[in-house]
Amino acid sequence: MGKNKAAAEKKLKKAAKEAVASGREIKRERNDLKRKANQVPDRLVSFKTIHYLDEPGVENLDAIRKSLIEKATQRAHKRFKRDLQKLINQLLEAQAQTHTQVMRDQQAHQEQQLILHQQLQDAMNQLASQQPVELQRDTERRVEGLSMPAYHGNHNECIGLYIHRAKTFVMAKNLNYEQNEVVEARCLAMVVANLQGQAAAWYQELASRRVNGGFRTLVNFEQALREEFEPDNLQERLRDPLFTL
Repeated sequence: MGKNKAAAEKKLKKAAKEAVASGREIKRERNDLKRKANQVPDRLVSFKTIHYLDEPGVENLDAIRKSLIEKATQRAHKRFKRDLQKLINQLLEAQAQTHTQVMRDQQAHQEQQLILHQQLQDAMNQLASQQPVELQRDTERRVEGLSMPAYHGNHNECIGLYIHRAKTFVMAKNLNYEQNEVVEARCLAMVVANLQGQAAAWYQELASRRVNGGFRTLVNFEQALREEFEPDNLQERLRDPLFTL
């Protein structure tokens, strides 16, 4: 989209420069005609000029100059109108192309959002159908005063602490995700649902590029999260405050 917009702006600038150059050329030709008309002597002795002066409707040299200027002005106006119409057509064409490209990009973005939303909805429906209701009532517990933590992807957030709090919440609900793939997928869905800011945008883009959507295990999710948001020099950054103690 950015490349098409830049190309359209470049095309508009080129057309504007051509129009300005055309206007300057018309003005220069008009001034040349005026200068040549003013250089005609008051008395002409050639037979062709005398014959022209004897024609009806031409009385003096001022009329000749006026006629030449009017004809040059008419030609200049016609050429200016033609160039102006050409510029207008180019502007309309570039605007139409830009509008069409913007509509295509918006449609593609909406389709991608719908596909991602449908994938998440299908995954949730599949988990709901595979998880027996009796098993949920027997194993899952209600937790009061404790909720799934949120992660924003900021530099001041500790990924290790976030993973620890998420696992603590899962353990408090008595969800054994390590031995049950269905339970692990449900826990992963709860973790992903609480991603915020940069972390949510990162996971959405990653899930849209993957064939099967997002991750299947919490271990893979934690590994990808650390690779994306944990700095390489984390140990050195943590060691420096210890040395200052």
